[in-house]
Amino acid sequence: MKIVRTHSAGVFAGEIESRNGQEVVMRNARRLWYWDGASSLSELAVRGVSKPQNCKFPVAVDRVELLQAIEILDCTPEAEKSINEVPEWTQRSGFGYGFGDGYGYGDGSGYGSGD
Repeated sequence: MKIVRTHSAGVFAGEIESRNGQEVVMRNARRLWYWDGASSLSELAVRGVSKPQNCKFPVAVDRVELLQAIEILDCTPEAEKSINEVPEWTQRSGFGYGFGDGYGYGDGSGYGSGD
C-alpha cells in the first residue's frame, strides 16, 4: 500500500498501478479525508492511526487518476492494517459527519490534521 498526496485533490491510500511524472493511477484507493491519531502523513505511513473511530476515510474506488502528486509514501504492514480497519465514512449511513462535500479543502493534508 502507498499513500499519495496531491497538490489539490487530497490524500489517497491504495495500490499504484502506474506513474508518469506527477500523474499517478491508483487502484483500490481510499481518500484519507481526515485522520486522527497520527501527527503527520509520515507517521500515518509508518504506524497507522490510533483513533480509527475519528477518521474519515470514504469508500474505496476501483481506479483513480491523480494529477500533481507531490508525495508518495510506502506503508508498513502495521499502517496498512490500521488504514484498512478504519470504518467506511459515509453520509448515507449516518456514520460520522462532515463539512463541505467530503473532499477536504484541497491542500492535500486532510481536514484539520496532517502535514
